Amino acid sequence: MSHEVVTTDAEFLKISTNTFGALRFKTSNENEAVKLYADQISTDHRKFTAKEARELPGFKVVTVKDKQRCLKPLQKPSSETSSKELPTP
Repeated sequence: MSHEVVTTDAEFLKISTNTFGALRFKTSNENEAVKLYADQISTDHRKFTAKEARELPGFKVVTVKDKQRCLKPLQKPSSETSSKELPTP
């Protein structure tokens, strides 16, 4: 099955710190994005909470407008066109 790429406008929250860099999240809820960021930067040895993530040096939240790309399946041929007989040689 073939697919086509569909591009639409989207808004992301970009959260960054000096230590761990930036990550983008497709949500408009800042608190949710900070929780996701804290979860992503956590390791087996160090667990971050949203509050601790906000206290990291250089913590910043920015709204980013960008393009979102998705794969969409191509339309299957209709039953009318697929049932046509092939010409005989």
